[in-house]
Formats: sequence, C-alpha cells, structure tokens
Amino acid sequence: QLERCMVAYLRYNASIAFDPGMIYLIAPFVHLFSASEQDLYFSFRMWMSKLGLKMDSFIILLLT
Repeated sequence: QLERCMVAYLRYNASIAFDPGMIYLIAPFVHLFSASEQDLYFSFRMWMSKLGLKMDSFIILLLT
C-alpha cells in the first residue's frame, strides 16, 4: 500500500524527485488509512502540498 501510494504520488507529480524522507512522512498515513488507499493517497498529497508551500515560503525568506 505504501509503495503504490508513493508511485502514484510521484507519477502524478513528475516535477518532484523521490526523497527517502518521504517514506517517513507517508508511514503514519499508511497506519491511519490502512483500509482506504484513496484516503491514504489524497491525505498524503494534501500534506505534501502544505509542506511544499511552507518550504517555498522558507526558501523565499532565505533568498531575500
């Protein structure tokens, strides 16, 4: 389930490269949503988008 979700996430977000740290981020979602792969995928996708926005803001802050 973890592998299928990670492959789907990376396939639909081709601009994002795999990072081993993603496994640590997705593991709690696998535990929480073990019955529903759709919930797992969309929750992880939302979490990554929120982290991405914060990382973009942080990088902009560092560059200014």
